[in-house]
Amino acid sequence: MLTIVIRVIIIYLITIVVMRLMGKRQIGDMEPFELVITLIIADLATIPMADPTIPIWYGILPLLVMQVLHFFVVKLQCKSKTVRRILSGSPVIVISPKGIDYQKLKELDICKDELMELLRSKDIYDIKDIDYAILESNGKLSVVPKGEGGKLSL
Repeated sequence: MLTIVIRVIIIYLITIVVMRLMGKRQIGDMEPFELVITLIIADLATIPMADPTIPIWYGILPLLVMQVLHFFVVKLQCKSKTVRRILSGSPVIVISPKGIDYQKLKELDICKDELMELLRSKDIYDIKDIDYAILESNGKLSVVPKGEGGKLSL
């Protein structure tokens, strides 16, 4: 019993260190590849905790490998727009001065009501008050108020 408690403490501490090294983003701010890594790390950490017959290194080593992998993926993503687009997607303009782009909403599988809900969460109740609304790759909505848009580049 004491062995399991000690193993849990070790894996817990190592998991916290690995997650802290990954950065300070919250779940809602994570890029898709970061969420996948987080889920994998959670699964990897539980295996040696629950089964004392599995060597603890079978849990620690994959956690450290995932941290190294994350480090290199982030560096590669910063150097290559193509890699970033593949791993994280691209921001999409869903509202422009022309109005709501229903084709983009359809491609994103978002209905107008969901878009309006996202706008209301930004205290915007009328699309006439904005020039642009951009759905970012992390799922958050960025809004450019009327008159501040100028020429938008993504």
